[in-house]
Amino acid sequence: MSLAAGAAGTLAVELSERLERAVLGDEPVYAAKRVARRLFGPRVPGRLLRWTYGPLLGLAAGRALEGRSWPFAAEAAGVGCCVFAFELAAMPAAGATPPVRRWPAGHVAALFVHTLAFGLGFAAARRL
Repeated sequence: MSLAAGAAGTLAVELSERLERAVLGDEPVYAAKRVARRLFGPRVPGRLLRWTYGPLLGLAAGRALEGRSWPFAAEAAGVGCCVFAFELAAMPAAGATPPVRRWPAGHVAALFVHTLAFGLGFAAARRL
């Protein structure tokens, strides 16, 4: 169930990407394609990274929420905020992105919206 909810969150992120790129004027520094290239080189496609990472995030979030019943908005925002905090700390530490202080203007806010999209997709799928 949580793996499927993670896949739904991943789909929500993927569907929102076009708008995200339009607002930023470029591909975000945290885009799956860029992260895959930085971590694994050009052989690993960004979509493979995203569709592995997203469902696994859903699995972790599902385990954290196991046995708990939260209102939809609280669950979506909570998961989104936890993923945001994790990615903001872990991606630069792992070398997946440059340090946050070097991110172009607007990319931190865009990542926040990006992770909220994941939380919304995740929470919606858990209710189906």
